[in-house]
Order: sequence, then structure tokens, then C-alpha cells
Amino acid sequence: MAHRAPKAKWLDWDGWRAVAADRGLLLTVVGLAVFNLFPLRKVWSAFFAKAILKNAASAGWLGAAFGLGGVIGTVLYAKAGPRLSTSRWIVLGACGTAALALAWIPGTLWPMMAGAAAFGLFNACAELSLLRDLGESAPSHMIGRVVSVARVGTSSASVALKSLMAAAFAAGAGVFAAFSMVGAGLGVIVLVQLGVASRLRPRA
Repeated sequence: MAHRAPKAKWLDWDGWRAVAADRGLLLTVVGLAVFNLFPLRKVWSAFFAKAILKNAASAGWLGAAFGLGGVIGTVLYAKAGPRLSTSRWIVLGACGTAALALAWIPGTLWPMMAGAAAFGLFNACAELSLLRDLGESAPSHMIGRVVSVARVGTSSASVALKSLMAAAFAAGAGVFAAFSMVGAGLGVIVLVQLGVASRLRPRA
């Protein structure tokens, strides 16, 4: 008789308990959730290009700025990652998020591209540093379950943020009001990111 693999549990509570029991690990998972903003680049670029610039083709330039920033951030972290603590990378990542939140205000392409590039660069560095911490701090026998919990957190945060952004633009309150709401939301995320940075202690 063929061996039957045990059925997978719909929700693995052991992973959640492991994360909740370790303050540093919990902060790392929260940090990954609030830095999972890169998937918003398509929605942000499309709305800015169509609603403010009135030029749909500009979305391509904005997407390129996001992507270029992310690539440079990945290379930068590969070269200089260990030189800074995760907390400092998170602070830089928060600065990138703030740049994105403010870059739409001039209403022109180049400031928005600069903000998008800065966001992509520092967001990539912060996320890579948090991923490194996650791998190093998770118990070896629980690493798969801890990573699963982190993925649930990042996916849920991404869906929630996309929904809130879409709701802001669909509310019919006007372009300025919609971007103000999204910018305010990003401002709240900056505060959470800085809160994680202030509470995350280097591991021995």
C-alpha cells in the first residue's frame, strides 16, 4: 500500500507561537509586513500618470524609476549590508517611504521619479536586512514555519494597502484628496517603520 503523506494543517499555530514568543522575531515579521510596499508601484504609477500628469505613458517612466531604485538598493546592500545595523537600514527605508509620500505634491514627473527611486532603493535595503535577521533569528527547527508566518503577514499587508489605495482613488473626493489620503497612509506606515527601528535590538 502506498504511503500517504499527512494532511497539511490549514493554520500552523506552532509558527505563530514561535513568532509571538520572541520579541525580536515578532518585530522582524512586523517590519517585513510594513516594508512590503514595492507591489504598490504599479497602482501608484498608473494613478499618478493618469490623474495628475494626464499622460498614461508616464507610468512607464515611474515604473522604471521604482525598478532602478530597487536594483541599486539590492547592489548597495550586497556591498554594504553588514556595515549598518538592521535598525539603521529600517530608518533609511522609512526615509524612502516618506520621500514617496511627498513626491507627488509638486505634480510633475521628475520629483515623482526621484521619490520613486529613493523609495525603491531604501525599501530594498531595509527588506533585505530584515530577511537576513529573520533567517538568523528563527529557531532552526522552526524556520519554515516562521517564514510561512512572515509570508502571511506580508501578503495580508500588501492586499490591505492595495485595497485602501484603490478605495481612496475610487471615493470620488477628487485627485488631490485621494493622493492626500494615500500620502497620509504612507505617513502612518513611516511612523510604524520608525517604531520598529527604535525597538529592534541587535542580536548577540
